Amino acid sequence: MEQSLLINREDFLTMLKPLKRFAKKKQAGDAVLSMDGGDFVISLVGISTGAPATGNWSGEVRVLGKLIWGIAMVPPEGDPIRLEVRDWRLHIGTLSVSCIAQKTQKNAVNPLMDPELVKMLRLRYVYPLDRLDKAGFTPALVKAQEKARKIVNRAAKILAPLNISESDLMRMVKEHLRRGIDAE
Repeated sequence: MEQSLLINREDFLTMLKPLKRFAKKKQAGDAVLSMDGGDFVISLVGISTGAPATGNWSGEVRVLGKLIWGIAMVPPEGDPIRLEVRDWRLHIGTLSVSCIAQKTQKNAVNPLMDPELVKMLRLRYVYPLDRLDKAGFTPALVKAQEKARKIVNRAAKILAPLNISESDLMRMVKEHLRRGIDAE
C-alpha cells in the first residue's frame, strides 16, 4: 500500500499544536494517520487534529505515538512537507520509521485520553483482543491488569481470615467489570 501526501508547512505546524499542548510522551500509545475528506488527520490519545493535504492516502497508518509527539516538538524541515508510506515504513521529511498500514477500521476502538483503571479493564469485555492490540492498547491493558491483580492480592491478604481467596475476589472483579458494561 504505497501512499504519498504533501502538506503546506504552516498547516502542518498548526495541526501539530494541539499535540504539543495536550499529548504527553509517557501516555502516547499508537497514533493513527488517515484522511478525512481533504484533510490529513492524526489521532493520538483522544486528540484528533488535521490539515488540508493533497495526494494519495487510503486507509490508516499506525505508528508509535511517541514518534508523532517527537515530530510535534521538532517538526521536519521543508515546505511542503512530504509524508510517504513505502515498504511498511513511514517517511516524514528525512525521518523514516516502521509503521502498520491497514484498511480503515470500522467500529474502531476510541483512544482514551487518560483512562481510569476500571474503564481500561472493561475494554477487554467490549472489544476483541485483536482490535485492542491493533489500536495500541495492549501495553496499557497489561499494565491495568497487573495493577488490578496487585490490588486484589492485597485485598485477599486482608480478607484471608474470612476464607476469601484471591481467586474468589478475581471472579468478583471480573463479574463487576462485565456487569458494568451493561449498566453504561
